[in-house]
Amino acid sequence: MKVTEITRRMLRAAAAALTAGILFFLPGLPAGADVIYEPEDEFYAEHSKDCTKEEKTWETNAYGGIRMLAEPDSDEIVYEFNEPGIRMWVYYIYHNPKGGEWAYTEYYHDGNFYKGWLPTNLLWRSYSTESFLRDYGGDITEEQNLVNGENGEDTVYFYLWPGSTIAEKVEFTDGGLQNEPVGTYLAYTDEKGRKWGYVDYWYGHYGWICLETPDLAAEDLWPEGAPERDSRERTVLDIVYLEDSTEIKEHTESSSPTAGSSEKEETETASSSLPVGSSEKEETEAVKTRDADESTEETAGPLPGPAKSLPLWAIPAAAGTLLAVTAAILLAVLIKKKNH
Repeated sequence: MKVTEITRRMLRAAAAALTAGILFFLPGLPAGADVIYEPEDEFYAEHSKDCTKEEKTWETNAYGGIRMLAEPDSDEIVYEFNEPGIRMWVYYIYHNPKGGEWAYTEYYHDGNFYKGWLPTNLLWRSYSTESFLRDYGGDITEEQNLVNGENGEDTVYFYLWPGSTIAEKVEFTDGGLQNEPVGTYLAYTDEKGRKWGYVDYWYGHYGWICLETPDLAAEDLWPEGAPERDSRERTVLDIVYLEDSTEIKEHTESSSPTAGSSEKEETETASSSLPVGSSEKEETEAVKTRDADESTEETAGPLPGPAKSLPLWAIPAAAGTLLAVTAAILLAVLIKKKNH
């Protein structure tokens, strides 16, 4: 058999071994890899270069009907929000080159699914876990704790922050919490002297847990009312739709959003009383104000983070490298023997 034929066969064998090695290791990789979601939306597909990923929770910030449109500046109304404080997950922000910003959201309500675009000057970026970590970083320490149901708890509440009324309730059966305890790596002591632990990922859940009583709901933890964490001044708006224009002004009766909303996420946005169809100059100034506020937040010093696990590609890449090196060595030995 010629050396070239040996080489050809060995290369095929090495490729097969590499593929088998990767397939062998892939099933054991941990779940939860970051996946960039892109909506099935025609406008987004055509203007993706002018969109930035958001993936944060925003709230409606006006009375009178904030209209979700099929496309920015279109006449097709998909849904209408009639009060402030309704939370929704915003995936992308469209930055109109002519001025103005629009938020793409997908909203579920009463079993119905709505998706479309909302003007950001009628929304408010929600206070969130990240907001709390930034605002109370000086009182947060790096400390590892376990929530293991040692007192018989079979329920754990993951709160957005200590004092938030928004929490994810996770129930365990058959001693599940003892078998899979929740490990936290940051600690905070609240106004009542209770210690809280923070975990940024645990089987798809994250948040703050009251370590002493992880199974208590917000009304039991704060029977007299939770402390106010968000110190931002908020101006709620009124929308009046006229025949050929839209009038937006400051709400005069109350500046507090409607309670009872739910969902997750993020920090600051400067409220604006600009109408949807305001001039390019006005919209540009509003965008500059928002950008300046957000850049200030991003420069805050980072808090200590958890130990980083290997990236998803590390294990199959190492296995493939090992197999390729082994095949190359074997190939060199066979060629040497053939030459002798």
